[in-house]
Amino acid sequence: MYVAVAMRLWKMTRGIPRWALACCFTLLGLIMYYHHATNSRVGSPKVELRSSVSNSGPPQLTREGNSETVLSQVRYDVTNLLARVDMLSRARKKCEQENGESTKPSTNSGRGQGTNLEHRSEQLMLGSNNAPKSFPLNNTFTKTQNQRAKPKSSEDHTVRSSLQETLTFIAKGERNTPKVPIKSQDTQFLPTVHIKPPSDPNSPGENGAAVHLRDLTEAEKNLRNELLEKYGLDEFVSRKISLHRTLPYSRPESCRTQTYLSNLPTVSIIVVLHNEAVSVLKRTLHSILDNTPSALLQEVLLIDDFSNNVDLGWDLEDYISRLPRIRLVRSRRREGLTRARIRAAHVASGAVLVFLDSHVECNTGWLEPLVDRIARDRKTVVSPGIDWIHGDTFGLDYGTFTHRVTWGWSLGFGFDYAHDQRWVKLPAHEQVKPVRTPMLLGGLFAIDREFFRELGMYDPRLEYWGGEHFEISFKVWMCGGSIETLACSRVGHVWGSRKTYSTGNKTLDYWTQRNNMRVAEVWMDSYKEHFYIRQPHLRKRTFGDISERRRLRERLQCRDFRWYLDNAYPDLYIPDDIPGHYGQVRNNGTDTCLDWASRRDRVLKLFPCHHHLGNQFFELNRQNQLRDEHSCLHVRASGNDVMVVPCGRSKNEPPPLQQWTFTDGGFLYNAARNKCLHAVPPSPRATGKVTMMPCDLSNLQKWTIEYIWDKM
Repeated sequence: MYVAVAMRLWKMTRGIPRWALACCFTLLGLIMYYHHATNSRVGSPKVELRSSVSNSGPPQLTREGNSETVLSQVRYDVTNLLARVDMLSRARKKCEQENGESTKPSTNSGRGQGTNLEHRSEQLMLGSNNAPKSFPLNNTFTKTQNQRAKPKSSEDHTVRSSLQETLTFIAKGERNTPKVPIKSQDTQFLPTVHIKPPSDPNSPGENGAAVHLRDLTEAEKNLRNELLEKYGLDEFVSRKISLHRTLPYSRPESCRTQTYLSNLPTVSIIVVLHNEAVSVLKRTLHSILDNTPSALLQEVLLIDDFSNNVDLGWDLEDYISRLPRIRLVRSRRREGLTRARIRAAHVASGAVLVFLDSHVECNTGWLEPLVDRIARDRKTVVSPGIDWIHGDTFGLDYGTFTHRVTWGWSLGFGFDYAHDQRWVKLPAHEQVKPVRTPMLLGGLFAIDREFFRELGMYDPRLEYWGGEHFEISFKVWMCGGSIETLACSRVGHVWGSRKTYSTGNKTLDYWTQRNNMRVAEVWMDSYKEHFYIRQPHLRKRTFGDISERRRLRERLQCRDFRWYLDNAYPDLYIPDDIPGHYGQVRNNGTDTCLDWASRRDRVLKLFPCHHHLGNQFFELNRQNQLRDEHSCLHVRASGNDVMVVPCGRSKNEPPPLQQWTFTDGGFLYNAARNKCLHAVPPSPRATGKVTMMPCDLSNLQKWTIEYIWDKM
């Protein structure tokens, strides 16, 4: 009504009267805002900090301006909140005396006399002229699109009880102040946040055992398939497993004698979820609380990135409200992994940030080694040793092969299995030492909070999922830090059959490739050309504005990418990529291509040419090796077999059995055996393969190396 009157007066006036009217309305608006701010305290930095978590932007508390004023205001707010809690407590006691009833809230979603009594006590408190007005706590949570509304009284109770627990924690001054050296024990290092209940050794999945369900009814089979399609892992099996299950002791035995600093910094654990399976998520949270020292854990920030599963609605909020130190924050729109983590990092209060996926299981003593390493060197970013939990059975395998994470020029990640074979043979005292790794497996790592902010956190324009592990890895190494994996820290990761994230009108692969392009353009210098040669379809795509990220790199004075290759990943093969000598290798006689698909069998085979490079991409380099980034074609010293063998980055002359001459006639000739590469055509019972035969100039020995994308 007021807006309509104002617009009408505006149209009726001209010139100086119109501007005088505008000044009056402006002055009136300022007076109303001042009155509102005075009564509701919306201008409080503390309130702005909390409410901004669920808004579209990060909190605006920065280091600019008068920091003492901001700090004093925050201290005033905390003191004021504590006073309100004390006043509320006294008001509730007064109600008890008047009514002779218990003021404990009802467990039935806020219904009953307990809630009414709480409402009366709050009225008594707010009735005082000197008491500050209540600010809307329910803004901390937002409803998602498929969730039904919940009675307001229950919502208020859930959020208020969570606030009271937090304020009680602050009032008691519970902080990380261990005064004696921490020495690891067989089961627990320090008192954990939650005492794990006794486990039943005969329950499904206990001690990391795989679960195989049999004799299911038709309805159970249908439900199991439905959940598998929905989540990409067997949620039906997961529901049979205890939320507090015990995992096998997967650390090296020498970890039992490790000692840590006596005054380790506090930790904020950040878990981002989107449409996660509920039982898997709950097991993640309980594994954190059951295995994390109370003195170290400041908070667990659970960021719901706009999930639309009904299972993750009010029931989840009610469940989490009964768990200590967990804060659930909901995004108002789909943000993606990186922006959700950025928002959480802005409000996190722990000195160390630990990022975890929402489908992990922390094992005994997982946190202390990570925090101790960062306490000794704040620019060291550390990852736990990752054990493998199968998404179909939830059985756990000890993941020694995950200690060193590698990558290839298509920007896909892998694991260094050769390092694993060397590591298991090390003496016990050597296995506890940190393992330097060229990159992080981005879902699980710990980093100093201030160092993370100094690095510019993540690129906020990385969409949905993918590419963030490359960006943080390149940035840490090139800008003054290092990355290590700690075998004494063990976390199990559930590996599903596929990702089930919602990604708008594009596929997850599309966004991953776009994110990788942004990383390559900012951090890889001229070496990005090797990426585009293996992903030629990306040359025509856009990747958005990257000028701010390039300025960040200049401001941080980061080293170049060649330094990273020489110091962080010295064994990565750097391709020559000579035009005409890379692409698919097609046999003229069978019209099939060499394929790496059977690399683990160490036998090279022939498959129909699919023209998408990938497993059919080869390079004939200046050292006359026919290879990809990890393996080379190798002729046996006796017999006619052609093997696939690992070969890294070396300046030495390769063995003669790995040297090939590509003749003008299209023959791949090995001088050490004086034979040519020969194609064996496929049969109804077997795929095609290659062998060595005396050169006979037949089409089965003629090959074409073609970069098929040049013809498209």
